[in-house]
Amino acid sequence: MHKILYTNLKLSKKIFFFFFLVSISFLFNYLNYVILSKILSPKDFGIFYTAIVLLNILVTPCIVYNFYSSKVIIDSSISKKLEKIQEKFSNLFFLSLIYFFILQIFFFFFHFYYEINYTLYLILSIITCLQFYIEYLRLILDIEKNLIKSSSYTFFFNLLKLIFCSVIVLFYLKVWIVLMGFMIAQCLVIFHYYYNNNLKVNFEYINFNQDFNLNFIKFSLIFILMILFSYIDIILSYFLLTNSNNFSSYSSSTVFPKSILMFSLPFIKAIYPNLHYQKENFKKILFIFILILIALFMILSIVYFSNFFFPSILKIQNINQEILLYSSWATFFAIANVLLILYNLANRNYNNIFIGFILSILLIVYFFQNFDFDSISFAFSTVKLYGISFCIFLTINIINIKNYDA
Repeated sequence: MHKILYTNLKLSKKIFFFFFLVSISFLFNYLNYVILSKILSPKDFGIFYTAIVLLNILVTPCIVYNFYSSKVIIDSSISKKLEKIQEKFSNLFFLSLIYFFILQIFFFFFHFYYEINYTLYLILSIITCLQFYIEYLRLILDIEKNLIKSSSYTFFFNLLKLIFCSVIVLFYLKVWIVLMGFMIAQCLVIFHYYYNNNLKVNFEYINFNQDFNLNFIKFSLIFILMILFSYIDIILSYFLLTNSNNFSSYSSSTVFPKSILMFSLPFIKAIYPNLHYQKENFKKILFIFILILIALFMILSIVYFSNFFFPSILKIQNINQEILLYSSWATFFAIANVLLILYNLANRNYNNIFIGFILSILLIVYFFQNFDFDSISFAFSTVKLYGISFCIFLTINIINIKNYDA
């Protein structure tokens, strides 16, 4: 009894420190946005925030690969586990190089159709590939169930981002300079972890035979579409809100709600293994969904109302209260959509998810066909997009459950 009690207390302490450090890291990120919103021009801050959202989308293939690799590493024997970790790391190095060149080709051709700052996109490509190694070290620590070390790296990574992004921008007020601060933080964390853990690239370990099959391709495609769909409003705002005041107002007002989305994704992905449909466990799954949605609603309500009470020093500049309200509701429905899509993924309902995405794409075309948006009407269209999409995915899930029961 004493041993069981001691073990539970030890685990509870680890979980407490994990949530504490991750929460502080989240505050570092927010404080970084606050400082940069006061230093950068509204337009430049909008571009910076869009670049961070684009980074979260571009790094998705790595997250999917890690998601897949984790099962292979966990299922391997203790004697083979280190070899598997080394093998996947070597594969990741090779894939990151290929991905970097693919991004350069994409941005090169994209330059012909849309005027872009190539320096900005070059640095964003480098940051994307470096983020592969950040995600991999988190994967290894999660596999080892080392919650304290995992959250500590997250803590110091976000702290270093706050320091370098805030300091380096004082020397030159350009978005790509801010991203250089982000890159310096990545390099320091990557060097510290991989140097101390003696992980090196070994070309003899490179082996893709077990990694890529039709099921993995389907899973990857849907996962990428899910992340892309979660941030589609930020991407569209970059192209459709041609007025710089509208663009900067929308970007600034969505920072905090979208930060909740970024914050929630790791925890939502963590419950993925428990989402496989079993009739006897369905009530438990439904209870988890409802609990998450209630918690999400409360958090976003606090986010919205706290904006009226926070001292001005903690506010991001150029926030519009109405857009913030719409963005909070849109984020609520966006995360609810992610939950439903992951539930379908867990049960391999690929065709049904594709139907949901096709209908959602038609909604995007319908709601955003107007190229003369102001920021408020754009934000309201975003709420309608995510809200109706939630109804679509919910209906698909209800139909599937009835089919399972039948």
